[in-house]
Amino acid sequence: LPAIAPTSVVKKFEFPSNDGVLHHYHLYMSTSMTEKVVVYLPSTTHEPPNNQPNNRTQVPHWWTGEATVFVPEIEAQGATPKWRNEMPTWIPEWVRFCRSCAPMETQWSLMGFSRGASWGLSLLSQPDVTFHKVLLVAPYMLPRWEESHRAQILSALRGSGPRVRLVWGSRDEWRVDCHMLIREVSNSCDVQFAFQCNHEESLIFVYSQGWWA
Repeated sequence: LPAIAPTSVVKKFEFPSNDGVLHHYHLYMSTSMTEKVVVYLPSTTHEPPNNQPNNRTQVPHWWTGEATVFVPEIEAQGATPKWRNEMPTWIPEWVRFCRSCAPMETQWSLMGFSRGASWGLSLLSQPDVTFHKVLLVAPYMLPRWEESHRAQILSALRGSGPRVRLVWGSRDEWRVDCHMLIREVSNSCDVQFAFQCNHEESLIFVYSQGWWA
């Protein structure tokens, strides 16, 4: 995997959502200016205690300083299996806030893995949140999503073309549960399979291909 860029800056910021709760996010940026920005939605392994600023697991491993990366700090959400947790309501609000602080010419991309990729699907269904490029690795439909929300997601993906890339490992044990999603969007966006890769290996495959950029 690529090493973290030596000429880089890692900062932690606070974001007060409309409900009065203070949230945190991390910003990984090169010391040189870049117009490319990536919003990265992490998987469950980035919840406490793994989300401390000095913990290597919090840093997107694919980041080499070629783009500025925004990563929300996700708090553990109760006793429900973490992979089932819905996207926090403050995430879309946070994305809008970050975009409002950047120059108009900034190219915003979205990347997510596993549960973060599922949240990415949900984020794409919001009409006022758009991205230049999208890469979602091993996404799945959350069991708690109602049919109306699933329909919104599929509607957002239809016609997106190569701008949106969805990736699954060919040996991903969860891929069977994603069969309907794959079937529905295979002709609408860029669907790829990482040969002989399981759930975790699919992300490593994406790193090796440099698809995040």
